[in-house]
Amino acid sequence: MSREVNSKRIKILDAAERIEYSAIYKVLNDAAGTDYAGWMKATWPDLKPERSFRFWFPKLAETEYGVDVPAVLTYINTISEDWNELCFIDQRDRSNETYEPYNGYVLIYAKDPKGGPYIFRGVFKDDPSKSWPGHFVCRRIGTKVKLIGQPAYKIEILDDFRKK
Repeated sequence: MSREVNSKRIKILDAAERIEYSAIYKVLNDAAGTDYAGWMKATWPDLKPERSFRFWFPKLAETEYGVDVPAVLTYINTISEDWNELCFIDQRDRSNETYEPYNGYVLIYAKDPKGGPYIFRGVFKDDPSKSWPGHFVCRRIGTKVKLIGQPAYKIEILDDFRKK
């Protein structure tokens, strides 16, 4: 079943408005204009490096006795208190792999460690100076973004911190 793209649909996301959802598919249906009905992976539409943007849904790690504990499998995702830096650490051995930064924008909805909703945290970019295989750091570059299309195929950052 093929679905026609609505290129006139506009959706604004603003981290200051505490945009939250109980499930990934609800984020994608509302924000990206998809029609998913069930379980989703941690990224949308996928991890392809040529995409100009993607959504990422990290579950944040818990801290127990001063140690970060993965929320999912071997992945420790942490976010700074000001939400300006997100770090992803895969505890599996990645020493034989190479690191290639993702050059697109990452729209992050993070889930707190004790459950609760996925909350929009802003627009991020990979920081290659702080990243290597199995250890990725993203820096927030904006808090407001316009999504264009249904499903969304283009974005416009409305408050790009890098331009100030």
